[in-house]
This record gives sequence, C-alpha cells and structure tokens, in this order.
Amino acid sequence: MTGAEVCIHAADAPGLANDLLSAAMLFGERAPPAPADRLLRDGDQVGALRVIHTPGHTPGGICLYDEATHDLLSGDTVFSDGAFGRTDLPGGDEAALRLSLERLAALDVRGLYPGHGSPVETGGGRHITAAQGFLSRFHG
Repeated sequence: MTGAEVCIHAADAPGLANDLLSAAMLFGERAPPAPADRLLRDGDQVGALRVIHTPGHTPGGICLYDEATHDLLSGDTVFSDGAFGRTDLPGGDEAALRLSLERLAALDVRGLYPGHGSPVETGGGRHITAAQGFLSRFHG
C-alpha cells in the first residue's frame, strides 16, 4: 500500500507466503500475500542501519543497528522492560535467543526501539542485560 520495499531475513521469507510456516493462523490471520523485495543477511545494510541476525523468536529474527547513534531497532528480540520475544511459537529456539542476546549485549546500545512496548532513548544496553538475566534465571 505504501510502495515501501519489503525486506526480510532469508530464513523467515518462506512464512510470507505459507500459512503453515507463519504463526499468523494462531492469531486468526493468514500469511501476508507480499513477496519479499529483498532478502537480508547478517551484516547487510538497510540505509544507515546494519542488519544483525538475531534468531530465537523466529529463525530469521533481525535487529537493525545504527553505529553512528548507537540506536537499536530490536523488533521482537528484546523489549525495553527486560523481556524478550516468545520462543514457543513455530521456529522459536531458546538456545538461539540466548546467543542473540549475548551478541546484542556486546554492542554499545543507547536507544532501544522494540517491536512492542515503549522505546528508551538512553541506557538501552541495560534492558538487554536484564533480558539476559531473566532468561537465565527463569528459563534455565
């Protein structure tokens, strides 16, 4: 509808056209009928943002990091309340999420802009560390 380029990590692209690979049906929806214009991989650039592959919530989860401002668009990988994306849906992988959080914790993150909840403009790294702690304490 907007003419925007549809970008998705290659590991999640099949879910755009296959209801069995998409969790949409669990929520009474269907997979969107939009083919990807661009398949993303770790290290790619989307404008000024670097793609960081962060599997766990989904096999093709990504975050977008602005190295100049230290802002992280974290999608469903990590939220600003120290929570993280569900791993109990199709394709979820708790071990992969742990590794993804470790990778994000190594970054200098100022602003954290998650897919759900409120963003934070400073101290974003603290929320990533909190998610790591929560995952370790309550998920083994």
